[in-house]
Amino acid sequence: MLARTTMSVELLRIAKRAAFAAAEVLREGYHHRNHLVVEAKGINDYVSNIDREAEERAIAEIKRARPKDFIVAEETADKFRSRKHKAQGATTWIIDPLDGTRNFIMGNPHFAVSIAAMQNGEIVAAVVFNPISDELYTAVKGGGAFCNDRRLRLTTSPSSLEGKVLTTGYAFKEPKRLERQLAVLPALFDAGMADIRRYGSAALDLCYVAAGRFDGYFEECVKPWDIAAGALIAREAKALVVDFQGGDNYLETEEVIAGKAAVVREVAQVIHRITQAQKKAAAVLNDKQ
Repeated sequence: MLARTTMSVELLRIAKRAAFAAAEVLREGYHHRNHLVVEAKGINDYVSNIDREAEERAIAEIKRARPKDFIVAEETADKFRSRKHKAQGATTWIIDPLDGTRNFIMGNPHFAVSIAAMQNGEIVAAVVFNPISDELYTAVKGGGAFCNDRRLRLTTSPSSLEGKVLTTGYAFKEPKRLERQLAVLPALFDAGMADIRRYGSAALDLCYVAAGRFDGYFEECVKPWDIAAGALIAREAKALVVDFQGGDNYLETEEVIAGKAAVVREVAQVIHRITQAQKKAAAVLNDKQ
């Protein structure tokens, strides 16, 4: 156990260096926007020269320290293949050089570098860094979660969805997947949720759950690099992080719920109820056709 912890701490050090290297690019690009070049990758999906340069810097820093490791990164995507990247003894880095690209493009300072290290199928070290607010979120598996030097830990008091504020993101890259979420939102309000926020960075949403700034978070159509680091940070702050089925396959299913256990269970129940209702409605429609 000590050897595993020591290795995780070393991976965290490397992740920090990589995040800081990428953050230099983001900070410079954010404050000198005349050099920004934006391209469309798909529907509502954008990338800039800053994303690419930040990713190159992060990867270079990791390869300098660990040249044989696997790397899964958004802009040079070696797609996340669970069997390959959960291989015994392998280390995989999961990188989003700029989570919140649209915010960055529009001059909104809510974005972050997200870097996670996975060993034997588990995320063991994580960094999420907003270079504008200078908030550095970190976690090592079994070692707790931190924002800069402050320990993050959710209270153990009983909780429910009643009166809670949640955060989410929308499947803007796949608009056809919005139907369920648009039905889930009013159902959550009916179940007692007080309000909803949408900030535009899945990595920071998870960190804000860890910090107690939101009571819960849910989203579908999220990629592994969006949530890998933030999920460990939330879990180490004692949040429950699951997929929509209540399992821990959120990196594969691209669906995630996070928060205190009672809140997560209620959100999952609402999503399940809406999903079943929509499936029944679709089946009836197909029978009529």
